[in-house]
Amino acid sequence: MCNKRLIAPFSAQDTREQTAFCVMHSVSICLRLLLLCFLIPSAVRSQDFCVADQCRILEFSPEKAFEEKRLIQHTIRIVEVADPRFCENLCYMEPDCVSINLDKREDRHGNYKCELNNVTHEGHEHQLEDREGYRCICRPGFNGQRCSEDIDECVRGLHNCSLNAYCNNTKGSYNCTCKPGFTGNGRECEGITSCKEFYDKGKKANMSIVVTLLIDSQPVPVLCHLGNFGCGDGGWTPVMKIDGRNTTFHYNKPYWSNYGEFNPTGGQTGFDEQETKLPTYWNTSFSQICLGMKIDRQLRFIVIKKQADSLFSLIADGKYRNTSLGHDTWKSLIGSDASLERNCTKEGFNANCGGTISSKARIGIVSNIKNNCSTCNSRVGFGTGGWPFYSISCVSVLCHMRDFGCGEGGWTPVMKIDGRKCSLGRDTWKMLIGPQASLQLKFNNEGFNPELVLSETTRTSALPVTQGSDLALRDTLITRTQTNTADHRVTDVRQGLFSVDEFRNLNVPRVGIFSVHDDLECIMRCLQHPSCISVNLALEIRLRCELLSFDKYSNSREFKQNESSHHYHIVISMSVPKGITIAVLMPFAKIPKGLITVHASRGPTSCKEIYDKDTSSISGVVTLFVDSNPLSVFCHMGNFGCGDGGWTPVMKIDGRKTTFHYDAHYWINYDEFNLLGGETGFDEQESKLSTFWNTSLSRICLGMKINQQLRFIVVQKLADSLHSLIADGQYRNTSLGRDEWKTLIGSNASLQPNCNKEGFNAFSGRSDRSKARIGIVSNDQNDCDSCNSLIGFGTGSYPKGAKSCGNEALHDKLDDGGKSIKAMGYILNNADHRVTDVRQGLFSIDEFRYLNVPRVGIFSVHDDLECTMRCLQHPSCISVNLAFEIRLWCELLSSDKYRNPREFRRNESSHHYHIVNMCAENPCENNATFRSSFTDKPYRCLCPAGYKGPRSSMSGVVTLVVDSQPLSVFCHMGNFGCGDGGWTPVMKIDGRETTFHYEAHYWTNYDEFNLLGGETGFDEQESKLPTYWNTSFSKICLGMKINQQLRFIVISKLADSLHSLIADGQYRNTSLGRDGWKKLIGSNASLQRNCNKEGFNAVGDRDLAKVRIGIVSNNQNDCYSCNSLIGFGTGSHPKGAKSCGNEALHDKLDDGGNSIKAMGYILVQ
Repeated sequence: MCNKRLIAPFSAQDTREQTAFCVMHSVSICLRLLLLCFLIPSAVRSQDFCVADQCRILEFSPEKAFEEKRLIQHTIRIVEVADPRFCENLCYMEPDCVSINLDKREDRHGNYKCELNNVTHEGHEHQLEDREGYRCICRPGFNGQRCSEDIDECVRGLHNCSLNAYCNNTKGSYNCTCKPGFTGNGRECEGITSCKEFYDKGKKANMSIVVTLLIDSQPVPVLCHLGNFGCGDGGWTPVMKIDGRNTTFHYNKPYWSNYGEFNPTGGQTGFDEQETKLPTYWNTSFSQICLGMKIDRQLRFIVIKKQADSLFSLIADGKYRNTSLGHDTWKSLIGSDASLERNCTKEGFNANCGGTISSKARIGIVSNIKNNCSTCNSRVGFGTGGWPFYSISCVSVLCHMRDFGCGEGGWTPVMKIDGRKCSLGRDTWKMLIGPQASLQLKFNNEGFNPELVLSETTRTSALPVTQGSDLALRDTLITRTQTNTADHRVTDVRQGLFSVDEFRNLNVPRVGIFSVHDDLECIMRCLQHPSCISVNLALEIRLRCELLSFDKYSNSREFKQNESSHHYHIVISMSVPKGITIAVLMPFAKIPKGLITVHASRGPTSCKEIYDKDTSSISGVVTLFVDSNPLSVFCHMGNFGCGDGGWTPVMKIDGRKTTFHYDAHYWINYDEFNLLGGETGFDEQESKLSTFWNTSLSRICLGMKINQQLRFIVVQKLADSLHSLIADGQYRNTSLGRDEWKTLIGSNASLQPNCNKEGFNAFSGRSDRSKARIGIVSNDQNDCDSCNSLIGFGTGSYPKGAKSCGNEALHDKLDDGGKSIKAMGYILNNADHRVTDVRQGLFSIDEFRYLNVPRVGIFSVHDDLECTMRCLQHPSCISVNLAFEIRLWCELLSSDKYRNPREFRRNESSHHYHIVNMCAENPCENNATFRSSFTDKPYRCLCPAGYKGPRSSMSGVVTLVVDSQPLSVFCHMGNFGCGDGGWTPVMKIDGRETTFHYEAHYWTNYDEFNLLGGETGFDEQESKLPTYWNTSFSKICLGMKINQQLRFIVISKLADSLHSLIADGQYRNTSLGRDGWKKLIGSNASLQRNCNKEGFNAVGDRDLAKVRIGIVSNNQNDCYSCNSLIGFGTGSHPKGAKSCGNEALHDKLDDGGNSIKAMGYILVQ
């Protein structure tokens, strides 16, 4: 039989795609068996009639027909046709026709009777009369004898939805919905990264609307402000909302310099009072900034024209960057009441007058009554600080600042102090009492709900930090108490006296690492971690706290001098839970090209593991490391009803609620729910922990509590996780038996006698009947089609009273009558996660590639390092796919691209990593034999006769791991002019440009410039790499190229980085001598004869000639007025000095006046 289609005028889908359609009417065509094939008239084509979103497609499939049937009592028109095929066309032309009856027998005139019907058989089955020779043919989307079974196109893959869309099954059809962060019709979905992009594509112009943007590959819902609301036409992306009554975004708060979000839901609510900071702060580039303030419900806006990669790039480094709006424009944010002093008017980003108490603003203007900017007293802006109101200063957007000063001038009440802490001072508080007031001298902890947190002992010392840091280091005695917010029971007390060793670092594996505000927060972190006994506090861009489980006494050789770190260790401490460690990522010093090196080890990840190490362990809160993250759980130890051992909690379900109903998304996703509930035992706090998807199991303990009576059963099941048994919706049986399941309820349990389908995803044949994620369903009939009773966890559907956990029973043949028992349910597992060995691997990356082979595991991860570590932790894994679909997914594979080349495909949303098979990628030279390894030495080259030594390397692009990030650079190997070895590029400077002029901010900040220039060797591409601030060295190679002639000199200097030698502006001398520096230029070099001040930040006394690296000289016998220089990062005088080369003016020059612009190169080793 042939399969042709007839397209109705309501169709929207081109029949050429034949995989998706929408139906305005349900259609079933009744036809005589004598008709063998339905033909589409040539005039009727899909492209002629289809209109988007208004379509139906009639497909006549004789192989799916009813036999001997005819629909009666719904005929709206009877027509005689000369050809049976015309009956279909007549139905197509009749608006109300949805089915036809066709009598194939010819009348005496040679015609056929065609009956047009206005209903289908659905709902009218009783009116389908038997009629010899008839059949009914199902339309697409339905199956079954009566065309009543819906086909799920989504499950069967019979759809054409985009990879970035969800497929949603409907009755007889389906629809496609783009995933969050993508827009389109579902068949084509594209990512939107900014509100401007959304606006430019003509989406909902001139109205505000919540749009999900793709920010840093993550979906972020924000309220896009579209059209002109005060900042000009276009699409405006929200970044921050700041409540000037709070100190959340005070000038000195870390939110201005870190990558931390604050209340992201506030980004969806428009111009209200919800403070927020979104990832758009550091991830969204722009050319205009809209600034608004709301005062007494009056909104005012101004616009700054500024091109930047992000707002973070303008603010985080603390450097001042000016704007030119003017005094009056900034005042327009406040309105007629605005007040500023008349002088200074320093405006822009990080505007401040110097000093800790002067006015300052992250974005805004500061001003002074005097004719300088030394002590500003007024401001308008965002992220403000300093005087006036030094301790509680206003922080923008909704801030009504009367910046007229707090000394001279009038005072107008315009602020309310609304912070959690307001440092008014002890004397101010005493004024409430009067002259009789009395307070002790120490602590003075004030604000709302003041608590005693710590006591300080005598010594305070300072760590060298960047400007604006308030870091102070102390010997400190700290006591920590953990409380439950519900009943305030104290669950843990730990205290310790910490001693500080300044400028020291203990180089041992860490059990935790955090970005902190000060040393006290770091010490508190240590006390909160059961394994921590010492910390390193280091300054690297931000303040980093490293928690250590060792001290300097047990690792004296690793206790070393470090100029950017202080070390603290506990002198006196209470007992610490034993046996806790954490996985550590350890990049190796030498990493072959294009590779990521991962070293993985594991600590306890289950309660069973802790119990097995110490069978005397008692039940209580323990910190596990689940998915490489610390997780506090209540471990149930011993036999409480499920057998001996250590039992790890997974879920707690309140049967009176629908949180974990059968259809709740928590059963199929990777979301946690109320982590604190995992610490409280068999109580009524619902909870879902990450152990649901991260902890393997061999036994599952199921418990129910009814009227304070606890009962348990045990399921023996080996699986990677509970998620792997449930999330895919597939039924997996168990064999406990109905009586065993009934023991969970007790004597009142009731089930029907038949079906008794038990296990995971146990459900009836009908979707509207009883079902349970874990449990049993039963029926009074001898099948599973219409089950009416259940016992289990994650229950749903029928009986309607089934919410999430317990026993529900209706209808006939019940053990103990009808029941609706709501239970408190508990799910725990028992598995051993100890890893007995350590595995290492070199991973090579293939970008935008995907290996389509069966997976041995799948996880949601934070980054590629976590994914590769997951692979090393799985004994069968040798490669991974890292794909982005809403979140970052890591797929573990037991095969690689070499064994499955045909399945290795292009994919725009995935990268592929594989453990390097060095036999396939032999790095050995001169026919040496390769030997692979999974130790700290990834391979060995066995040299043939006549050769010796390791593999000799050649210059070329290599992927380094710099600050834990991959960085591709051109490594210069061997002796090209600076001596043998491997040389790491840092900067390339074009002396004809001012990019790296002495005053350029690149010398003092942590910004990169043109990373691609780091891969191209000694050419003319300027570049600054992260190696400028992240790479330590003992030698610096300096090179200049003039007229294609390269010359080099070497400085022997030990330092943590080039940044550490230059950024603070301090002069540091070298001793090459003037002739040594002149070698860079060649025979044309020219310098004056005196002064000859050389090194880093070499500047003459009058701030004339100056260089970041180089030499300045003078014709007089002092350094007062230097007029000549050779170096890198040049500036000032002579005026021709741009950034690199030799500049010489005035008298007593070696070779007369010079202005030689060179291409400069800086490398380190």
